[in-house]
Amino acid sequence: MRQPRVARTLLLLTLVFVVYVSVYPLHLHTVSGNFIAVLLATWRARLPMMPAGDVVGNILLYTPFGFLAFFSLAIGSPSAVRIALATCFGIALSVGMESVQLFEVDRFSSFIDVVANTGGTVFGAAIAAVLDRHSHLLARPAPLLLFSTWIGATILLILDTEVRLSAALSGPSVIAAIAALFLLAESLGRRVPLRAIATLLFVGLVWRELQPFRFSAERQSFHWIPFATSLAASRGPGILVFMDKIFFYGAAVWFCRGLTRSLAAATLLIAGSLAVLETIQMYIPGHTPESSDAVLALVSGFVLHLLTPPQKTSQDLTT
Repeated sequence: MRQPRVARTLLLLTLVFVVYVSVYPLHLHTVSGNFIAVLLATWRARLPMMPAGDVVGNILLYTPFGFLAFFSLAIGSPSAVRIALATCFGIALSVGMESVQLFEVDRFSSFIDVVANTGGTVFGAAIAAVLDRHSHLLARPAPLLLFSTWIGATILLILDTEVRLSAALSGPSVIAAIAALFLLAESLGRRVPLRAIATLLFVGLVWRELQPFRFSAERQSFHWIPFATSLAASRGPGILVFMDKIFFYGAAVWFCRGLTRSLAAATLLIAGSLAVLETIQMYIPGHTPESSDAVLALVSGFVLHLLTPPQKTSQDLTT
């Protein structure tokens, strides 16, 4: 992670994702009057209208941006300078996205979004600065990243008042928590049973994709545009769904390398399995079959590959 080349590649992916979720579906309309005056008036009107989950969702959305922006800058620069520059990048991106949203039919521009996004950027950059001073904590960035994603998803889950306790304590959720604990242990240098956890996660994958296992002869339509259904929700629940999926699929890819002997094969295994399971969902009422899940698995595998040196991967497969 401390290699600027890797950090810049991941920062570019993060930037593309932030822009995508901020402007999709890009249905534009005209704005009458002075642009700056209309933007500031819109921001003032939106001040009391932001749920806590949406604010935290915005913070978590920009936290990776600040983290990666910090490590993308020259290593020899002072930490304070790198945090300040990362924050400026975050502010510029947030103001740009909120300005575009002013022209969108289905979006609302808000100053609170800018504040939350800036806070997320600063938070991510500050975490990066702390880890930069304790480089041993970044020796295994892949499991640490996945564990952090689970923490973020759990925080949003706690703030989501629409989630029932039974759903939070479901079988797949318990399996995810178990996997998160093993990821934490691995990030601290402990050996973990890759094959056993991979099997458990694969069972959880089938469980969460096909529950309640009630099938119908009536076929649902398949959603081909990635993340369209998640983006249709408000920011907090949408980010929760995304982080929950990216953790579960990423963890499945990470541990399945113990079965397939490589991250590339594990990525194809999980992405292919999700494609099949999403196809089956077309016959399960209440589910939304879409391409997003397989895409997330492929992106997760690519990110984990960037964060894992080849020699490190081959050593871990002996676990």
